[in-house]
Amino acid sequence: TVRLWDLSTGSPVGEPLVGHTGAVNAVACTVLNGVSLVVTGSDDETVRLWDLSTGSPVGEPLVGHTGAVNAVACTVLNGVPHAVTGGTDDKVRVWDLTSGTLVARPLSGHSNTVRAVACTSLEGAPIAVSGSIDHTVRLWDLSTGALVGRPLTDQAGPVYAVACTVLDGAPIAVTGSHDGTVRLWDLSTGSPVGEPLAGHTGAVNAVACAVLDGAPMAVTASHDATVRLWNLRTGEPAGLIAATSPQAVALTADGQLAVGMGQDVAVFTRCSRQTRRDVGRRTW
Repeated sequence: TVRLWDLSTGSPVGEPLVGHTGAVNAVACTVLNGVSLVVTGSDDETVRLWDLSTGSPVGEPLVGHTGAVNAVACTVLNGVPHAVTGGTDDKVRVWDLTSGTLVARPLSGHSNTVRAVACTSLEGAPIAVSGSIDHTVRLWDLSTGALVGRPLTDQAGPVYAVACTVLDGAPIAVTGSHDGTVRLWDLSTGSPVGEPLAGHTGAVNAVACAVLDGAPMAVTASHDATVRLWNLRTGEPAGLIAATSPQAVALTADGQLAVGMGQDVAVFTRCSRQTRRDVGRRTW
């Protein structure tokens, strides 16, 4: 199932979205023809679109992957919303959400399961960044389908998570790995930015980025039962939460942090030490 939640009240919004016949591994949101959509990827090898206002499926499932769909990201190409997906078939695929069709050929190059994808732009060109069990991060030009530069290979383990942001004007990727490290990459040069961010003692499952109080931040979730916040400009840790089996994170610009933990979703509100109080939810 796919479920919607009101972060202000913690209440479910509407009924669960039902249609996938396998576990749902990935979720992303976009807008299509003025309609807010959620795009989901599943073990059933399909990508599905849902109208957030009605909870109804939009069109037919998108079929093309020959294995579980592990990752979904959304972007806009030439004014048209697209989805980028990665799966256990080692492929990255690009979908035109208006027509529900694949765009050209799959993006091939990874030699093992693609676990994560993110979208950004590089020198004005739309790109996708993918992370794989094959220990590499790859950049793809979404206009041409070509690999951009060399694979980023300075990973000590499989890459489970990727997010993109901007650091001091430069586009960067933040990756989480099986080896417990969080790494920053300058997408213009393909080089690591500083030393790996160390602190996790287990595989890093999820990464999200936001700007808080003017500082670029990343939040990461790990098998070590912690969620950690990092200041990307300094590389310093900026917060830690104990969490049982954290698998997914989302961070808003106003400091709300949603963490998927097992079968639960917890929402944390960021408060200063001076003003911390009981706000009806957890604080961090």
